[in-house]
Amino acid sequence: MRTPFSWAFALAMAAVTPAAAERTFVLTAPSYPMPETESEYVEAHDVLLLDASGSVEDYEIVAMFDGVRDYYLSDEAVLNYESGLCNAVTAVFYGNDPIIKPTYIICSREDAAQFVADNVDLAHISEVRTKVGNSGTFLNEALDAAVLVFQHEYVETTRRRVVVVGDESGGAAKVLGPKAALLNTKFGATISAVSLGSGGDAIRDAFVQSVVTPQGATYLEPQYDGTLLERRIAPGMAFTAMTTAELSKQLQQALTLGGF
Repeated sequence: MRTPFSWAFALAMAAVTPAAAERTFVLTAPSYPMPETESEYVEAHDVLLLDASGSVEDYEIVAMFDGVRDYYLSDEAVLNYESGLCNAVTAVFYGNDPIIKPTYIICSREDAAQFVADNVDLAHISEVRTKVGNSGTFLNEALDAAVLVFQHEYVETTRRRVVVVGDESGGAAKVLGPKAALLNTKFGATISAVSLGSGGDAIRDAFVQSVVTPQGATYLEPQYDGTLLERRIAPGMAFTAMTTAELSKQLQQALTLGGF
């Protein structure tokens, strides 16, 4: 079983006016040992931004967990692992304050099972509820967390994917849009989203406007000779989940976008 790598992150208030206060992540020392190599190749690095704020019901979080578990433990995923394809995955729970969980490298069913047990087991629901808080849904900070994960990733990959799950748009498009664009243009990440709840269609439209990777997005990919190669990024999609069964299924579908 692979040892996960984790960063401990703290939040500090920026010196701005109270009405526009914005918190900034500060990177601190790793809480896990660095891996033996910093150049281990994985087929994809997924960052899962999972809304655990007070407006999300426990049964909806259970459905999120089901979708994540079923994707990484699916027969198709296991066949990919057995053919030598590895997948890095980082779960981020957000509400008032994001929790960035350790990054796991999954190369086998056993690795996937360990990731599931450590991150999306039902026993973790009350823990993440307590840590993220329940008085807000700050998707902008969750996107900041995704940026930090990719800035400090220790694997090499040609595919990066971000999947947002939430029942609120989590901020104005003018704030979310530049953060999503940074994930696209700097890291080549494909962003997809699943909205849930009674206002799902409106949330989906807000996600499309502000965070989902559009058709035609490009990324300047660094090459070994120091040059930059412009390449197209796989577009993302936005889904609306009106039931828990839809949530689990659509989360899995969002994870397939951009390739394995």
